Amino acid sequence: MNKLNLVLGLIVLVGFMMLVSSQNGVYTLGDSQNDYQVTIEVSDGWNLIQGFHPNTIASGSQITVSNIRAVFMYSPDKNRYIEIYPDQRLDNEGINKDDEYYDDNAGLYSYWVYVENIRTCNDLACDVKGGPLNKLVYNVHLTNLKNIQMKKGWNFVGINPGFTGKSLNQLNGDCNIQKVWAWNNQELSGGGNWDLVDVNEDKFTERVMFKGIIVKVSDNCMFSSGGNGIGPPELPGNDSVCMDSDGGLNYGVKGTVTGYNEDAPAREISSASDSCSGNILREWVCKTLNDFDDESYACPNGCSNGACII
Repeated sequence: MNKLNLVLGLIVLVGFMMLVSSQNGVYTLGDSQNDYQVTIEVSDGWNLIQGFHPNTIASGSQITVSNIRAVFMYSPDKNRYIEIYPDQRLDNEGINKDDEYYDDNAGLYSYWVYVENIRTCNDLACDVKGGPLNKLVYNVHLTNLKNIQMKKGWNFVGINPGFTGKSLNQLNGDCNIQKVWAWNNQELSGGGNWDLVDVNEDKFTERVMFKGIIVKVSDNCMFSSGGNGIGPPELPGNDSVCMDSDGGLNYGVKGTVTGYNEDAPAREISSASDSCSGNILREWVCKTLNDFDDESYACPNGCSNGACII
């Protein structure tokens, strides 16, 4: 097969788009609480879709196997993409297939899907005459929705129904999230770009269910789609120095972080507490297992005593 260039600007600074996507996702429960039939709109070019493989396409789908040119997954262990369709190359990569991350039956992660030759509807019965026949209907089985295995570095995560109404900061489990990006495939133009996601402000809606995001974490962890999004500080250990009393990026609680200051001239353990300057919160947070740094955040209702006024 002809290799397709995956032009993925992970370091390109672009604007936010993710959670107001114009592409509607519709899903229904199957035989169990973990089985879904999903209907989403796709575009010519690269699409980031949760738990998809061409052999899961359902009857009634406007997109057929003939429209799928390639499917790739990302391996955090190998730090590269691996083709899973039309050629299945996992076995050639020395991947442990017992690892849930590489179990394509788990359905928890998102894959790059290249779609081509989307047809136009010219029938009078069309919803929009001259509109695209771009609805993809497929079946997906999701395993443990509340605890999603994450590996150090970039992870391609699927947006499952447990995300609805929550921000990423409410879903982080025991993960230290460093960056999150969403793919904007520019409607039907065949192009696309990355958009940065605000982990505190942007909440997931049903409109983006079963699409994908990429999440960078500082170490192996478990990402959760259940619970209230907060937790106590981690236990100290030989392999982890940095600790944050408010659990990470928590703008509503004053916290103190202890570890190695990334900007300090001397490599020694120190502490820093969140503080206010006008309505700007200076939030200190662990960036790695050992190092911390500060971020600035404009509190909508003002800042007082090292925390945003709720």
